[in-house]
Amino acid sequence: MARLPRLDLPSIPQHIVQRGNNRLPCFLDDADRQRYLHLLRDALLHTGSLLHAYVLMDNHVHLLLTPLDTGVTAQLMQKLGRQDVDQFKAKPQSRSLSGGN
Repeated sequence: MARLPRLDLPSIPQHIVQRGNNRLPCFLDDADRQRYLHLLRDALLHTGSLLHAYVLMDNHVHLLLTPLDTGVTAQLMQKLGRQDVDQFKAKPQSRSLSGGN
């Protein structure tokens, strides 16, 4: 079943889950985790969203964030996903994140 469209209201905190493709590991080492956090920071600054909490699990990520404008959450996740894929595409143990529910 396809994921329902994200409810994206300004100033309303949202819990976002981002899973690895086929539930494979998202992070191969601590360097991957640090890289993801830098990408997340850049995406948050780009969209003006507020991050309240995050959890980096082996095969998924939880984010609690508040968008300050309509449509910003989708922009943030697209930017984050594109950058993540671009940075790790060349790695021998290829993996990438995909949007969750």
